[in-house]
Amino acid sequence: MDGSGNGIGGCSPNLMGILFQNASGTLKHVAVRNETLSAGLEGCQSGQAIFVQSASGSTSTVLVESSSVHKYNKNGITGNDIGTTLTVTGNYVQGSGVVPLPGAAQNGIQMGFGATGKISGNTVIDNIYSDPTVAASADILLFDTATSSGITITGNTLGNSQLPIALFADDGSGDGVSVTNNKIVGASTYDGIDICTNGNTVKTNTIFNSAESGVHLDASCGSSGNNNTVSGNTILESACAGILADSGTTGNTTTPNVYYTVPFQLTSSTSTCTIPGQARQSRANRGSTISPAR
Repeated sequence: MDGSGNGIGGCSPNLMGILFQNASGTLKHVAVRNETLSAGLEGCQSGQAIFVQSASGSTSTVLVESSSVHKYNKNGITGNDIGTTLTVTGNYVQGSGVVPLPGAAQNGIQMGFGATGKISGNTVIDNIYSDPTVAASADILLFDTATSSGITITGNTLGNSQLPIALFADDGSGDGVSVTNNKIVGASTYDGIDICTNGNTVKTNTIFNSAESGVHLDASCGSSGNNNTVSGNTILESACAGILADSGTTGNTTTPNVYYTVPFQLTSSTSTCTIPGQARQSRANRGSTISPAR
């Protein structure tokens, strides 16, 4: 599915390569590419490669497997809304690298707004926004997902991105996610895994070369970053902390983990660390810079 020459001359209608709307099915061995807009429209929140959504009272159950997604304007693979169950396994998803202003902040795989599902065995890279004080990109973004619904993120290879794995919520949802056995190489601006929800399990991940921390227990989404289990992870060469547990977060288990060449194994502040100035500047309001596709 190639979006070249789509002829869309504005931010609407929304450009999508493949859409499941109140519908179910399987995509396997599919290539979706060039879901981009004309010059001058790069800032539009449009251009999804694969999009799954459900209206109120409807359901969409979709498997995306062993497929290739690249050159999208906004998101690679997205599952949104209550009633949506999205399973994403064994795919290759590549963003555009550094997207300059005023382009859209890309996300590789997104699950949001009440959706649930599983994300496993994918390779997702190159999702970076040029100014993280304006917006931030993630390889895997969970935003306001269904709470305690069995969502798993496991066995993925991620990197060269601002936020390889980001769990965020602005409505108190999204708790109870399992993040295990992922390999993360290079969080270019922030943390390898950013947890801005509660009650999650983060185990047996390998996280290398993060600009701030390997795992961030993040309080910036309100009463978040609490009651998480972070153990059995190997964290190498984070610029500041192995685990950054924001001041005020409670109930977290943060042992045992293995650390190599990390200035602080566990800290509540990056103020004493030498980290990229851009990351330091925007950490406090990161929740407001996350940019999910709606």
